[in-house]
Amino acid sequence: MTYIELRTYKDAYEISAEGHATGSVEVCAAISTLMTALANWVFQRSCHEDQVLEPGHACVVIPKAIAGAKTIFEFAQMTFEMICEDAENFCELGQKFGQEGKMRLI
Repeated sequence: MTYIELRTYKDAYEISAEGHATGSVEVCAAISTLMTALANWVFQRSCHEDQVLEPGHACVVIPKAIAGAKTIFEFAQMTFEMICEDAENFCELGQKFGQEGKMRLI
């Protein structure tokens, strides 16, 4: 089971993933690929090295000062929503709106 949380802060966006999508190699690969791509996107634009990419734990911080930060964050949110829709047996999606939005993927 993997839990994905998307948060919005004053100066940054944060996306974190905890756990494993046990039972679905495809869902696990999709999450891992997206998190790695996001971390590389941030690093190439800012050399922001505070990203964590470990098996079972990933956290990407996207500073809002980077051009395109909002767009890439919204792209990630949309992609995680699509993963949940396509793999409903492995996903549960919930969101809170406001300053801190959360999405949970199981």
